[in-house]
Amino acid sequence: MLKGFYFTLMFEIFKHEGLVIETPEQKITQLSRELSALRAERDRFNEEAKTWAEKRDKLHEEIKKILLEARGFRDKRDELNNEIKFLKTIRDERLKKRSETFELLKSQRQKIRDILATMTGRSLKSLEEEIARIDWKIQTEPHSLEEEKKKV
Repeated sequence: MLKGFYFTLMFEIFKHEGLVIETPEQKITQLSRELSALRAERDRFNEEAKTWAEKRDKLHEEIKKILLEARGFRDKRDELNNEIKFLKTIRDERLKKRSETFELLKSQRQKIRDILATMTGRSLKSLEEEIARIDWKIQTEPHSLEEEKKKV
């Protein structure tokens, strides 16, 4: 009993001087309160972390969808580029063939002109003029049915 008295007396002296000495029960109670507060804070942080993880997962899912869509667009672009390349090849071949055909036609026309000039000794222009003059004469002068059949 004497021990309790001295303890209480010491407690009062320390309390009077501004120093507080707690009993073990008080210390346990205080630590329990701190522990409860820390657990509540931990739970709040865990909930916040869970919320952020859900947001992160949603963003990752969105990113996956966008990347998949982008891959589809890229594949479609590549397909169209290949088709364009193929069509350009065909165009170039046809342009080349057309150019060759024009050159052949040009040379054939020149050969015809040369042959006509050597055969008649007259130029193509003078022959065209004579054809036009004869055509005009046939159209404007009256002829019998036999003469028209013969001329045609």
